[in-house]
Amino acid sequence: GVRTKGMANLREGRCILVVNHSSQMDAALLNMVLPRKRISFLCSRRLFQCPKFCQAFLRWFGAIPVSNPARDIQVMRERAEGASRKELLGYFAQGMISAGRPAFKPGAALLALQTGLPLIPVYIRVAPFYRGGSLIVAGEPVPVEKHPVPTPEEVTALTAQLHDRVWALADQYDVGKTQKETSA
Repeated sequence: GVRTKGMANLREGRCILVVNHSSQMDAALLNMVLPRKRISFLCSRRLFQCPKFCQAFLRWFGAIPVSNPARDIQVMRERAEGASRKELLGYFAQGMISAGRPAFKPGAALLALQTGLPLIPVYIRVAPFYRGGSLIVAGEPVPVEKHPVPTPEEVTALTAQLHDRVWALADQYDVGKTQKETSA
């Protein structure tokens, strides 16, 4: 089972989902609970070094292959500018699957500042039913004023705010965590 909270925060209109990344199933689970939305995610090009059916599967889940960090933001900006009202841009803020609460990468904040798209913090946990099941929580949108050339300080401050908001959702709603996970 998958529990969801705050799905009303994913209103109509383009926005950027800022999601923690704890499992290979994160993108699939988000697409499953939001079937009427199209979510695009950046994905390492090396994951596309698989058979064609696997590549098609990745694309079906909204994966956009990228390999150059300087180009990643340009790819997402182009996608943001051409996105329909039902398309969401997903950004796994940790940059890779990781446990714990590492610092977030600044890409989502930079993209939001450059485009003016609102940010929605999303906490996701993928777990079997006997460990509390999976959980997706969408927080309140963070409105962003467009700054075509944001300062490093603006990007850093917004990235830190997003980090805090995502993990506040985890602390507030993730009752399935064990005591060991909570103290880590």
